[in-house]
Amino acid sequence: MHKVIEGNRLKVLRGSSAMSPDALVNSIIGMNSGSTLIQVFNISKVINELHLQAAYANAIEAFSEGTNISKKLYIEFLLFAAMTRQIGTATRLFRIEDTKQFIVASNKSSALHAAMKFVKLSKFRASSERELQVAKTFGIDSDYALLNRRILQKMAVSRLQD
Repeated sequence: MHKVIEGNRLKVLRGSSAMSPDALVNSIIGMNSGSTLIQVFNISKVINELHLQAAYANAIEAFSEGTNISKKLYIEFLLFAAMTRQIGTATRLFRIEDTKQFIVASNKSSALHAAMKFVKLSKFRASSERELQVAKTFGIDSDYALLNRRILQKMAVSRLQD
């Protein structure tokens, strides 16, 4: 389990594309397979890089322990990122509204390279003010020093709720 996480560290990047939101999502989802995970997120709902890295680690752990809700890793990842057990809630929360600016996360450089045929990628940076603002959309009200701890706590508790 740890080998999967260490050997395939999640890369979180900003993306933009000329595709429609539905075409973009369908193209990205079609790239998921066995050990390859790639997912897109509404940028306004991603707190910071740790938010998605923790969701990925939790999704891997859920599959390893047999506690996964979905049969697909990219959906389990989405559930942890949304901090919910409800697939519909998670997909609505992260729905791509603007293909000029979204987040792409993948555990494989090869998937990111393939996505570059239709997605322009750049570094994702979030200001501390933005991180705190987005965290509030998940019910996380925290000062910056405790923000990452609160994200991890909320994600863990999400499996016990809904």
